[in-house]
Amino acid sequence: MKLNFFLLVVVLSSALMGCTDTRPSNSIPDADRLPQKILDVTGLKFLNEYEIDNRINPFYLYSDCFNGKQDIYLVFIKEKKSGTPYLILIDNGKAVLKNIKDFTGATSPLAYAKETNHFPSGSGLPENAKGFVLIFESEITRWVYHDKMEWRCVNPS
Repeated sequence: MKLNFFLLVVVLSSALMGCTDTRPSNSIPDADRLPQKILDVTGLKFLNEYEIDNRINPFYLYSDCFNGKQDIYLVFIKEKKSGTPYLILIDNGKAVLKNIKDFTGATSPLAYAKETNHFPSGSGLPENAKGFVLIFESEITRWVYHDKMEWRCVNPS
């Protein structure tokens, strides 16, 4: 009985060790790390010039804007050649590429981002606006939302 139990433990341990993926997470191809809905809109061609910006975790955000009528995504990428950070903003089946510095006016690197279901009342944004909050290393904050026409970036201060 003890020998059978010992053999079972050895076999299971060997099987589990053989299944362990020892690759670092950044060795997984970018196309395999993105949700299919993003790839359906952007295609794979953008991955020839851009790559996921691994400094930002999570590297993409999702929001169900406009009360479930529209899915929106924000993906953090960078240009492979220059390292310049960009956003891909996806809504209603369309992708828009924005240079982070040009779009937000922030010059320091992005430190944190999150999805939000509401912005503070009195913010001047459309009622029930949903979107994303971006916080940069210099403690600058930007609100990004879609106003049913285009993407907007607002300085809340």
